[in-house]
Amino acid sequence: MNEQTDPRTILERTNFVKLRDAGHLSKWADPANTHTEESATLRAILNQYELVAIGIKQSTIDEKVYKRWCRTTLVKDWAACKALVMQLRENEKVATYYCEFEKLAKRWASKDEKQHM
Repeated sequence: MNEQTDPRTILERTNFVKLRDAGHLSKWADPANTHTEESATLRAILNQYELVAIGIKQSTIDEKVYKRWCRTTLVKDWAACKALVMQLRENEKVATYYCEFEKLAKRWASKDEKQHM
C-alpha cells in the first residue's frame, strides 16, 4: 500500500493523472514515443494495475478490500488507457499485454461504465 506514502509512487500517480486527464493516451504507444518519460509513467501505472489484478486472481490480494478502496479509480483508469493498451498490443503483436487489468476492470465496471470499455 505504498501508493499512499512512497514519494516516487505518488509522483508517478500525479503524472499519470495529468496524462489521463489530457486524453489521447494512445499517442504514447507510438514507437517514436516509447522512450519518453510520459510513456514510462504510463507503463509504470499499467504494470502496477496488472500486478494487482494478478494478485487478486491468485488470492494474494484481498479482492473485497481492494475493490472497496480502488474500484472507481481502477475502472476509470482502464477506460482511459484502453486505446493505449490496444495500440501497444497491436504494435508488439502481444495480445495479452495488461489482460488481467482489463478483465478485472470489466468485471468491476457498472453497467453504465461498461459502455466506455
